[in-house]
Amino acid sequence: MAQALVLQLDDKVIDRLKKRTKKHGWSLQSEVQTILEDAVPDYEGAWKRIEGLRKRLRKSGRTFSVRDLPSFVIFSAPDLNHDLRLLY
Repeated sequence: MAQALVLQLDDKVIDRLKKRTKKHGWSLQSEVQTILEDAVPDYEGAWKRIEGLRKRLRKSGRTFSVRDLPSFVIFSAPDLNHDLRLLY
């Protein structure tokens, strides 16, 4: 795995991170790693999984539309809503 070194972080940022680590019961390293992973999600991998699901749906003969998604998915990912509509 690669490593990253972040220099010149404000002490207040470190203090807030340490509070979060206590809340989650993780190390500082784990907390920062989780924050970074959440900040840059693997959209390419997600689209590959979506494409796989589309192929399985087509083979099964079943149908799917954006209306079948729970409302929280539609409203929490507005940037994907347009793309999802184009898929079907």
